[in-house]
Amino acid sequence: MTASELWLAKGVSKMAMRAFLGLLVVNALVAIAAILGAAGDFNWQVVGTTLLLTAGCLTIAANAVALERDRLMQLPYVGAALSCIAFGVFIFLIWVEPSSASKFVLKSTFIVLTLGLAATYASVLAVPRLAGVFSTARLVAYATVALLAGITIGVIVAEAGDLGQVYAVLSVVLATATIIVLTGAVIESRKPSGTPAAATSLVQSGGMYCPACGSAMATSVLSTTHACSHCGLCFTLDITSPPAC
Repeated sequence: MTASELWLAKGVSKMAMRAFLGLLVVNALVAIAAILGAAGDFNWQVVGTTLLLTAGCLTIAANAVALERDRLMQLPYVGAALSCIAFGVFIFLIWVEPSSASKFVLKSTFIVLTLGLAATYASVLAVPRLAGVFSTARLVAYATVALLAGITIGVIVAEAGDLGQVYAVLSVVLATATIIVLTGAVIESRKPSGTPAAATSLVQSGGMYCPACGSAMATSVLSTTHACSHCGLCFTLDITSPPAC
């Protein structure tokens, strides 16, 4: 990911998170108005619209974080796009007659939402840098999410039932793997980024290295702004000459 793409991803993430927090306040106000009976006959439509907008902002922010870290290539774009398309269709259906929505439109929208949420979940899991058993747990979570999404799409298309036990077992596996991944993320975040001895060895070996994760970076003297492709850190490098004696 280039420095401009990284800057764009960070800007989108910040804007989406601010919109998410603002919509939370709007949701609270609308809910209070609905409870007091001041929202009229359209209270359920307004509440549904604001909730779907909030969910859309949350998925955009979650996928933007994965883009900042340059994770899973184009999957965060897919997750954000499909989720927002589905939320947009649902908002449209809220404000029109429910009978005007054909079964095909509803099925298609739920399929798109399933794919978008699965991609978003995978993007969130990909954010932390993990190793060992934590990385294995993340792979298990990826596989479980993909399996759940496939089964859900099959259920939507075939209108099948009696899969409660399958969903329950897969949900337990996904929850366990996710907890392990989150535990690994906490442990990795508490590790020191580097020691003076390690920094000295990096300097002595020549080249340029990320000050956060220590990964080697391509040296460019034409730009003072650099972005690490491994951890996503963006920093500036100023070269100064020592004062004359």
